Order: sequence, then C-alpha cells, then structure tokens
Amino acid sequence: ELYQLLCALFGPAVVCLGTKTADSCSRQQSTMAVPPQGTCELLKALQSIEADVRKAAEKKLEEAVKAAPNQLVGELIAVLAACGAAGAAVELRQQAAVLLRQCATTAHKHECWSELEPATKQGLKSQLLASLEQETNNTVRRNAGSAISSIADTVAEDYSELMNEWPELLPGVSALISAAKDANQVTACLGVLKDMVPLCGEELLKGPQAVTMLQTCVSSNTPPEVRAAAAQLAFKMVEDLEVEATEPLGSTMPAICAALKDFATSANHEEQIKETLEA
Repeated sequence: ELYQLLCALFGPAVVCLGTKTADSCSRQQSTMAVPPQGTCELLKALQSIEADVRKAAEKKLEEAVKAAPNQLVGELIAVLAACGAAGAAVELRQQAAVLLRQCATTAHKHECWSELEPATKQGLKSQLLASLEQETNNTVRRNAGSAISSIADTVAEDYSELMNEWPELLPGVSALISAAKDANQVTACLGVLKDMVPLCGEELLKGPQAVTMLQTCVSSNTPPEVRAAAAQLAFKMVEDLEVEATEPLGSTMPAICAALKDFATSANHEEQIKETLEA
C-alpha cells in the first residue's frame, strides 16, 4: 500500500536509460519541459515555513527513500533537469540537488545509493554532469558538483576504481574546463576536482595535463573567479598530498602568487581573496 501511495505521489521514474555521457543525457532530458508536479509539491513542503508541513514532508521523503528509492531518485533527477523556461523553480532544483547528494552520501539518513538500480545510478551520474554544463543558476550548479563528489567518494577509494566505476567523470569535467565557455561553469568544475583531490589528486599530477590546466586557469587573462578556484585546487593538493607528489605544482606558483596579489590590491576581489586564503 505504501508503494502504491508513493507511486501516486511521484509518478513513473524518469531516468536516462543506457546513457554514457552528459551530452546524451542532456539531449534526452531537454525534451522534458515540465518537471514532475508531485515531487515539486513535496520539495515545496520541505521548504515550508510551517513546522507541521515540513515534518509531514520529511516523513513522506523518508518513506520514499525506504520504499521506492529508484522512483524517488528518478523524480529528483527530473526536477534537477528541468531548468528551462517551463521547468522547476531555482529553489526546487536546488533542493533536488541537495537531496540527490544526500542519497549518495554514506551514513546520511537519506542514503540509498546501494539500493538503486544500475540504470538509475547511470541516469543520476549523467544528469549531474549535464547540470554542470547546462544549469543556469550557480548555486544549483555548485550543489550538483557536490553531489558528483559524494558519488565519487561512495563508489571509489582511489583513481583506478573511480575510472572503472565512473569513466565519464574526469574526462567530462576536464572537457568543460578546456572549453572555457562560461566562467561559472569552469569554476564549478574546478571545485569538483578540489573535492576529489584525496581520491585522485596524486594521479592527476603524474601527467602534464593537470598542471597545464592550472596554469591556464590561473593566468591573468582569465576571470577572477576562475583564477581563485584554480588557486584553491592547487592549495588543496599541497595540503592533502605528499610533498613529492606536488612537485609539478612548482611551475604554477608564480602565477598563483600573482593572482593573490591582484586580488589583494583590488577592492572588487575581496570575495576571491577570502575564499582562496581560507581554502
């Protein structure tokens, strides 16, 4: 009875079946202009200022996590994907991204990754990469990035396992950074790499690509938010990795120091200098 109730609330699961890249997922999701209404109502209730409404919505959410995790995650994917003119409101996409991260976070009360079917997992991975590229709101995009990092931590313990479990992730993120179409997009991708430094940072520095990417992103002709994110990534590598592993970063330090000097001497870059020094 509970499952039937949840089906009535959420409708059929919407996932990207058999997709292998963010592009193929985004093409499928772009055809869905209207997000699932039942799930949108649940997300609105979770944000209600009325305690009783929020409590009832949280109970429904917990029941859905236990009884129909694939259906729930599929519907949250659909909300996150609906960023067009007739799509879900920003606050609903934001909530969906947060819940999707929680669903993949070990030990969280909403964790259900192990209960998801392969198609649902693939659909979620693909949509999160698509959101990095296509999402129009920076906060939603950053939360999609956090969900990516959570999944990476859940499915892998090192670089090799990550490449086996999610082979599209690092190439997809690197391609978005290299394309440099949008500063906020690049910043979010650098944030994903920063979160994954303990997982794959050492392996990334074994080849020249990561250092070249950092040098490009921190150069003086790139937007300040990109320079700051690149510096934060480099500092995270220095903090978390062995000294020998970070030796390739030496060539990036003059440009990073120049970026910090530019931030410190400009009244318009207080946010960048604060975030970088706190990284």
